Amino acid sequence: MKSRRIKAIILAVLFASFMILFNAFAIAETNHDCAGEHCEICRVLEVVETTKKSITYVAVSTAIALAVIFAAVSCIFYCFKQIFSSTLISLKVKLSN
Repeated sequence: MKSRRIKAIILAVLFASFMILFNAFAIAETNHDCAGEHCEICRVLEVVETTKKSITYVAVSTAIALAVIFAAVSCIFYCFKQIFSSTLISLKVKLSN
């Protein structure tokens, strides 16, 4: 369990540093001297933007999927709780002859 937590922390730190370095490079090279049609810096900036968009898409898709799954599981548990918690005592039924 501890190794999974360490791996998750390392992955989060790598992801955060990756995004910070992407943005730092984009800010530093925004107003560069463009060499024309085959400019390597422009190509790298396009890759950076594409990667950021795809990472954002994956993160949003994952968040939405987890929210839908959580809502579905919550509804299922709530329905089962309502069905199986209805006893004669909880319904306050008097059993007399």
